[in-house]
Amino acid sequence: MVFASPGGSFDVWSVSQDGQTLARWTRDDSQSSYPVSWFDAASLAPRGSEQRVSNLLGLSELQLSANSRWVLAQYGDGFRAPRRLTVFDAQTLALVKQGSQLDGADVVADPQAWLPDGRYVYLRANELWVSAPDRTTSELLARLALPPNDAVDGSSYVAGQSSLAVSPDGSRIAFTWRVRRGNGMDTQIFTARIDGSDLRQMTAVADNTDPLSYAFGSPTWSPDGQWVA
Repeated sequence: MVFASPGGSFDVWSVSQDGQTLARWTRDDSQSSYPVSWFDAASLAPRGSEQRVSNLLGLSELQLSANSRWVLAQYGDGFRAPRRLTVFDAQTLALVKQGSQLDGADVVADPQAWLPDGRYVYLRANELWVSAPDRTTSELLARLALPPNDAVDGSSYVAGQSSLAVSPDGSRIAFTWRVRRGNGMDTQIFTARIDGSDLRQMTAVADNTDPLSYAFGSPTWSPDGQWVA
């Protein structure tokens, strides 16, 4: 969620996986760093002291782990290098870990999310990978049986263009995926089990002959895991 101010800066809010904590970072490109604050989601009382993260144009939404210890984001200098999957310490915003199978991809969405057990998953094209803040490697969980989503030749997969959300119990994922229709590409929402099974397309265009392209985005799960918004 983004709130803009007349001065050119804007706030970006996100909520922790367990719904208990809100994160706010204020982007102001005239400053050398962005302030980040944490709040109790029920009372809006501040939690801890304000921290700052360096002003690099590739900072994505901040995702707080269920134990509130780690922050997951895509982070990097958008002018000189692609964003990279990064883990920060939630108390100090010190960089703990950076890098993933997504390195080198043009990441324009948020293809990463926390699992309830403290690990995190991310999509690299149609592959679902898992890692953890204290691990230097990633493990391939599943290859999803998705249609090719390359806009040029229609025969290959593109990494870094999907947004990902994990159900509260960690058993399912919801994510966006570009789907070719006619001469264009729609962005649709799919769900699947964490092992890649039970893959379902949840959205569709009402008129398949419509020349416009449609985008369904930012999937999120209800607390009981029964609904996707």
